[in-house]
Amino acid sequence: MNIDGIYNESDFKKGIVDIDRKEYLFPDEIGLFKIVGETVCRYWGKKGNIILLVDTIEGRKLKFSFWSNTKYCCEPVPKREVDVAKESVRFLPDRSKITLICERTSNAKFTRIRDILLSTTSSQS
Repeated sequence: MNIDGIYNESDFKKGIVDIDRKEYLFPDEIGLFKIVGETVCRYWGKKGNIILLVDTIEGRKLKFSFWSNTKYCCEPVPKREVDVAKESVRFLPDRSKITLICERTSNAKFTRIRDILLSTTSSQS
């Protein structure tokens, strides 16, 4: 794990992290949609991206990819200034209550995160 609390591949191989990443899937919804849940962990992907694992309130296990060219932040539409210190998943603590606004077109290979909202209360509704 690095200083930001992001796990590396070796952390999983050594058993430091007791999470089965195979249980987590990328969302397959098309269009604009919302995911509400709790962050499980973040780890470095093979291409320098950060993978965020989320347990949803519906019981789904989802993963999302964030890239360095966006400083590991969302890609808002309409375009707005992103506060990296507050919005980057690089600094997001595990077990954070979170809402992700996501978008995927029918011909897209992956889902884009349009906004990240952190809950200020400990309960989900």
